[in-house]
Amino acid sequence: MCSHTPDEAVANSSDLYRDRQKAIPHITDGCLSFDVITDYLGPGRLLDLGCATGYFLEKLGPNAQGYDVSRPNVDVCREKGLTANVVDLNTWDGSVDEKFDGVLLSHVLEHVDAPINLLRAINRALAPGGRLVLGLPTEHTLRRIRYPYGYDRSVQHLYAFTYHNAKFLLDMAGFEVDLRWVWYPLLHRWNLKRVDTFLRQSVPFSVGLLFSSGYFVAARKVSDLR
Repeated sequence: MCSHTPDEAVANSSDLYRDRQKAIPHITDGCLSFDVITDYLGPGRLLDLGCATGYFLEKLGPNAQGYDVSRPNVDVCREKGLTANVVDLNTWDGSVDEKFDGVLLSHVLEHVDAPINLLRAINRALAPGGRLVLGLPTEHTLRRIRYPYGYDRSVQHLYAFTYHNAKFLLDMAGFEVDLRWVWYPLLHRWNLKRVDTFLRQSVPFSVGLLFSSGYFVAARKVSDLR
């Protein structure tokens, strides 16, 4: 997780993550559609940006590594045997020793100073045809009546993204959208995978957003940036 003040982010990232877990207990209970993420990203060299304590990173396989602004988070990842490094995504320019085949950026873009700069950095870090899965919160939804965190009530979210705005930024950063789907948190909490799959395949995306806490967008790199 990144913050607009890097020094404060390093000190407080873990506390903010724990506070969010208390506010929404099911946030790390599981992601029923994570197989969609892994199927899309494939088995190649993967990078989890804003990996926190490695919940998703450990599901991405042995060829994955993570970046996070918080040293305590990275230490937890390493204790789990995961490959992780301290990187401030507000200043990272996409420089890597070896290009990645896929990147996961889940609930991070709304925390950084300049979202378009981070998306362009990801483009530079990806191999030709590389893939990105972007997870974003649904800021204006019926669920916010019960859980009013985010852009309106929390300093943690610097930006709010509609799907169309996110797609526009991805286009500007050299990506083309392939997939999009909604995250239904109650289904994840109760582990109703078949219901989740049915809703993901049957309910219009715009309708699903009304009952969601977030959504995912999967996109391919289609052009290089300087």
